[in-house]
Amino acid sequence: MISSDGARAKPRVLELVRSLEKGGRTVRILEGASRLRKLGFDPYVVSFQEPAPWLADRWPQLSDVLSLGVPEGANWWIVWRLYRLIRKRSIDLVHAHSEGAYLYGGIAAWLAKVPIVATWHRSEPASYQPSHKSRLCNRLLTHQVAVSENRRQLLVHSLRASPEKVSVIHGGADLAQFHFAGPDEKYAARKALGMPSSGPTLLSLGHLGLIKGHDVALRAMPAILDAVPSAHLYVAGDGSGEERDRLQRLTTDLGVEDRVTWLGQIHNPEVWLAACDLFVQAPRDEAFGLVFAEAAAVGRPVVATRVGGIPEIVIHGDTGHLVESEDSEALATAVVNLLQDSGLARRMGLCARRRAEE
Repeated sequence: MISSDGARAKPRVLELVRSLEKGGRTVRILEGASRLRKLGFDPYVVSFQEPAPWLADRWPQLSDVLSLGVPEGANWWIVWRLYRLIRKRSIDLVHAHSEGAYLYGGIAAWLAKVPIVATWHRSEPASYQPSHKSRLCNRLLTHQVAVSENRRQLLVHSLRASPEKVSVIHGGADLAQFHFAGPDEKYAARKALGMPSSGPTLLSLGHLGLIKGHDVALRAMPAILDAVPSAHLYVAGDGSGEERDRLQRLTTDLGVEDRVTWLGQIHNPEVWLAACDLFVQAPRDEAFGLVFAEAAAVGRPVVATRVGGIPEIVIHGDTGHLVESEDSEALATAVVNLLQDSGLARRMGLCARRRAEE
């Protein structure tokens, strides 16, 4: 990588993904690209589909994300476009972040004779079912990255990836953005958000699909309110109209609609995490769960389910409580335990922050 004038050129990395929208994958891709730039690399972020408009505000240095305008479904001509892009921009490494990117990017990288690394972000178990495509990707991909040890096991044992070609790289919170929030910072955050200055506050953050388990947390609310009547749950995240309606109907059926606030999609999670007392989420599966690392960085204990990569972030009895999937009763018990024992919650929050720093 020597330029024509003899100077060493910046290594060029093509970050390739199907779409950039809400969720931890987008945060990890764009913050990773920002960090690469600071380390002297030259990253190009390419999305098959048009990125969400709010991305340019949060990552202004990456406002030139290239959209290829690829519709859903098989589009083999994209291989040629990617091949030409790799050659035109003298790409040294392709880093793919979604199934289509693994396949199309893998073929294009093979044609261009450059290495390709794939990071697996998906939580859905169906994404780890063996297929002709997964076998082809195993041959095309130079290396694969799992976001948790749990997902590495799936890649090796379910998708038959070579163990020596799979690494685990956990996600992490940006400690410059997610500051530790003590009582003064909590009060300031609540004031900034127009929230009540006191009262036990729970926060859930994630899209409204079934896999995130918002319904499990909602079913825990009656028992939580029986023990702590002033508790309030704020739910941040977006979803389809059907998903929102389903959860709001459940809230009404449970009689807790006046103790649950729907925030929709938020773009300042660090402020909402600072404002809450506990972070509560009950996913049915989770590849990693970046938001759990962000909650830890702010110093918030977590109550969550023991699934996927979550136990690699949340240490049961140390930085929070873990319960079995679908167990609303156990979830409620764990939440009440922390709401009624402020000393324990504070100690867990401090442990969580230390873990985030490590």
